Amino acid sequence: SKNTIMHSWKATFVFTSLFQPFWPNDSPSDDSFIINSSLVPTSFENSRSLTIPYYRVGKWIVAQNDDESAYLTTLHEKSAKLGVPTYFLSEKHKSQEPHVNGIQILVSPTTGILDSHAFINWLEWKIEDIAVNSKVTNIIPGNDGDNRRYIVEITSTLSIIKIFAKSVINSAGLYSDKIANMLLPPSHHYKLYYVRGHYYGYRGNNIKVNHLIYPVPPKNLVNLGTHLTLDLNGRIKFGPD
Repeated sequence: SKNTIMHSWKATFVFTSLFQPFWPNDSPSDDSFIINSSLVPTSFENSRSLTIPYYRVGKWIVAQNDDESAYLTTLHEKSAKLGVPTYFLSEKHKSQEPHVNGIQILVSPTTGILDSHAFINWLEWKIEDIAVNSKVTNIIPGNDGDNRRYIVEITSTLSIIKIFAKSVINSAGLYSDKIANMLLPPSHHYKLYYVRGHYYGYRGNNIKVNHLIYPVPPKNLVNLGTHLTLDLNGRIKFGPD
């Protein structure tokens, strides 16, 4: 049923170090907003001991014409500058996915999937004492040494807390634009625009795919295109529409 398909999708989350290179060149590139991609594999390797199921399946981005191939070259160069590992697939290795056709394929080997429910439960357990009934009300750039680069003000039902931090990772979800705007000048403020897409499960048995398959994103970057993803049981899904 459709509910089964959607529920199955929600249980799988794609972790990737290849979203940042999709950003336009005029996006803020200060290290306040770029997370070292080497942290990604480390954090999920550690998840084995935290009972968070995951699988690094790798991601293929497939070009269908010369313009898209040129985009992949730019993406590969930008990935290298950010320290994100990527490489172009040779012709002899395209046979790994016989059902995928394209003139050029860029591979992100550190991309994978994980059980989002287990991950969120772990996060809730780790941060419950700090995050519940608390709200970030301001982030101020600090100048008192490397370990006090940011002053984060948090308001709870009982008090106002100030935390001195060397780095700040914005993981505020639907509130992330407001958190980012606390540090950005007005000319670079973000505004979220909400969209909704559906994923559709493939129930056939005659196609086997071993990687996440993405198209080259549209030029306006409103989304990453309709792609093929996998869950932890190897089931195929297409979306969003």
